[in-house]
Amino acid sequence: MRHSISSTRIFWYYNGRKLIRAGTAVALLAMVAAAWVSWPAVSFAARAITAPSSSLAHEGGVVSILVIGHDWEYAADKRRDWRRGNGDTLLQASIDVSKLSVNLTSIPRDVRVRLPNGRVDKINAAAAIGGGKMQSEAVERLTGVPVHHRIEVGPDFVGRLVDGLGGVQVHVEANMDYDDNAAGLHIHLKKGWHTLSGREAEGFVRFRDPVDADLGRVRRQRIFAAALMERLKRVGPFQAPVLYRAIRPAMVTDLTEEQLMLLVRWVVMGARVRRTATLPVQPVSLAYVRVDWRRALPVVQSMLHYTPAEVRRLRECPVQYANLGKTPGAAQAYATRHARLGLGRATCTSDYDGPPVAKHSVTIFYRQGLEKEAALVARLFHEPTLKRGDTAGHALLVAANP
Repeated sequence: MRHSISSTRIFWYYNGRKLIRAGTAVALLAMVAAAWVSWPAVSFAARAITAPSSSLAHEGGVVSILVIGHDWEYAADKRRDWRRGNGDTLLQASIDVSKLSVNLTSIPRDVRVRLPNGRVDKINAAAAIGGGKMQSEAVERLTGVPVHHRIEVGPDFVGRLVDGLGGVQVHVEANMDYDDNAAGLHIHLKKGWHTLSGREAEGFVRFRDPVDADLGRVRRQRIFAAALMERLKRVGPFQAPVLYRAIRPAMVTDLTEEQLMLLVRWVVMGARVRRTATLPVQPVSLAYVRVDWRRALPVVQSMLHYTPAEVRRLRECPVQYANLGKTPGAAQAYATRHARLGLGRATCTSDYDGPPVAKHSVTIFYRQGLEKEAALVARLFHEPTLKRGDTAGHALLVAANP
């Protein structure tokens, strides 16, 4: 479900004795803006699906939000709609609630995958085929890391934000000249300092030099992101609601107002970005790449906020996955993901005679003293239930009813 969001409620709310003003809430917008401009750019079956919670709290203590930056899609009548466009930018923000730390991981858009509808294509095609929901599922199947929520922004998001700010000052490293009449993209910037307008900012972050290609574009986007963050710091409490109304047409989300408020509260409490990374890939052809899992493993583990000590702890913890539902191979898929993420070998079974587990849910049974291990495994699922009880001779028993 897509929620409309009241600009007044987003920027003014009362929390105990403290009134959180609009200026502090702009940090939430900064996260979305930085996601859109900073990090542009194996299948896993079976997942536990539950109804969205009104809170962002999860048993594993980590919540994951996928930021999708759409490209324009042009209809036959030449009308354009970004909601039907490819996922030009895919960035997963993983938040450790207890430590208020954020890890940001970019998913390269040219990764070749089998999409949820069975089609083999670039991963960013999922957004155009099935919207943000399918794009989230495609990313989750690729990495094995749950996507709890999503924020989608259009290609005019940056322009709207920059124009609302009255421009952003950046240094252009070299002359930039490019014209794409079909896409309506025209980039003409001279070397030197500029206060970019919204349209110029869009050109700056999208420009691809034939020499340094995507690497150069990523570098320029990081430069722009830093300048944008500095400019956002100077936004006052009365300007922020106006700014929000300017960008609202270019953003949709499945987060509720309450959840957005909680994100703002985390920012106010001092949440910080601890790590940024791009999922390592290797070329398959001129058009496609694939994930280099040898180099990607530490990145994916950081998306789950696992420390090396916690990974070692899980490797020493015998886990069995039990399939209670009618989805063939679900337990095997979970066990395969467990091993692929470097968490040790896990067994699977379809022979389960323990307590009932609700449809479309997961219950993790653990022995006394293994509460920590159970919470770590809980990060692999959407909204699991943790219970101390009979584990059929294993340290942990994950009973899934997909």
